[in-house]
Amino acid sequence: MEFLKFGKTLYSPDLKITDSEREKYTRAVDDFPTAAACFKKTSNSAPISTDTLEWGSLYSINALEVCIFRVAASMRSSRLLAEWLERNGLRGANISTVPENEMRWYDTTDEGTLVSAVLPHDKIPRSISGWFWPIRPIGASVGITLGADGSPVDVRATLNYK
Repeated sequence: MEFLKFGKTLYSPDLKITDSEREKYTRAVDDFPTAAACFKKTSNSAPISTDTLEWGSLYSINALEVCIFRVAASMRSSRLLAEWLERNGLRGANISTVPENEMRWYDTTDEGTLVSAVLPHDKIPRSISGWFWPIRPIGASVGITLGADGSPVDVRATLNYK
């Protein structure tokens, strides 16, 4: 499944992001073309399991979003996705309904689902939060919006500060 942001492909003229953001997402999509590319590997490059993200390879918040999108696309289940997030160190996984009138932002008229969770500050890799920032994030919020068929239409991750 092609990576979507706000329900649109990266090169859709309707996707309103800066060229800099588009470049960051394009790099992450190229670096993580499949969900398997996001998982810890053994010495022969085979994924150890489909449960364990390779946090050290996630060099930006964009890479995190792409990998979570890839996993969500392979699962197509809000319950399985929430369980997977918890197994990967995120806390408070919550599943809620997204009404039809909000899903129109993702170019769909059907009701959707939001799976959200928080990554505690001590679990955020420095590759994402920065090595030299004087202010460290207190956590990261992740929200995955799924369409009526369970496929992801958007992933948003944000670093949270006091």
